[in-house]
Amino acid sequence: MLCPWCYIGKRRLTAALEGLADRAGVEIVWRGYELAPEEGRVPGPTPAEAMAGWSGDQAADRIARIRALGAAEGLELNLHLARPVNTPTGCAGWPPTVAGSTR
Repeated sequence: MLCPWCYIGKRRLTAALEGLADRAGVEIVWRGYELAPEEGRVPGPTPAEAMAGWSGDQAADRIARIRALGAAEGLELNLHLARPVNTPTGCAGWPPTVAGSTR
């Protein structure tokens, strides 16, 4: 995943599910969604670089906020290092498999 909101949301979902008394009664079905079909196979600008183009002077504050929200969930979001590609290329091999099953 490249989208920081996907990482944050996944962590929050996992935490919420762990708090359920009837966790066995919940079934999660993961489905792919192509976020940016126009993205090529060659990595584009980092999210930090892209946000600078979208948000101008507010980019640094937005990046700091996203990183702080990620840190609160135990994530280190390196928006200055990630390089986006189109969704099928970026998601190749997802979901990860464990002992022959998917989670």
